[in-house]
Amino acid sequence: ESSDKTGRIFFGGNQATDVWELTYQQEERWFASRCSKINHTNSGITSAFQLLPFGARSDQEHIKQMVVDDSRDLLYTLSSSSTIRVYHMKPNNVLDLALSRPFTSLLAQIAHMVPSSDLLARNTSLVSISPISAQETNRLSLQALTSTGCRIFLSATSGAFYGSSSSSAPTSMQVHHIKFPPKDGETAAPQPQQPQSTSTSLGPYSSNPSTLDTNTRFLANTKAGVRYAPGYSCWVV
Repeated sequence: ESSDKTGRIFFGGNQATDVWELTYQQEERWFASRCSKINHTNSGITSAFQLLPFGARSDQEHIKQMVVDDSRDLLYTLSSSSTIRVYHMKPNNVLDLALSRPFTSLLAQIAHMVPSSDLLARNTSLVSISPISAQETNRLSLQALTSTGCRIFLSATSGAFYGSSSSSAPTSMQVHHIKFPPKDGETAAPQPQQPQSTSTSLGPYSSNPSTLDTNTRFLANTKAGVRYAPGYSCWVV
């Protein structure tokens, strides 16, 4: 994954949650090649040991996806255990882990927002994440898509108020909004972007509660998905 703003390139492996960065210099120096890599999450000895092929476990947590939000200088990673990690990109090839949120933590927040739903159970997993830029909205930062087709909208903030400095590392991640899949047999209509002046109270899907089906299997077995500004989503089932 790369940053269009800074040109930095990040990557991970399939055996660990380490975040690596590819660095490049124009001139080759003594004992140093033009291209090198930096492990931002582990020491050299630890990371080298994790790269060894023997003893590798297929069920070891690893990075599934990386996305960059240049508007907030953030790198998000999604792991195979449905944990979201947020890294703050700083100058001089510095990358700091700001916070980590397992899916169980998000489910605990969701339990206070929506009725009990089979779509948001402990056997549900996160299959993809999509950043939401600060230019689009300062209230939301990330969309997480579940294996059951639910879209969870998250805010990663560095203070008590929305719109706090985008140059600061976030200290909190909260579930702000949830959208469930359409009912079985229905066609999902495009959802217009809500104006910034709408209520900021937490709650599910802004539709008639009587028509909301929180257990629909219409998008069950969702494999992946992506969000496009200003609010269009595509699922792979």
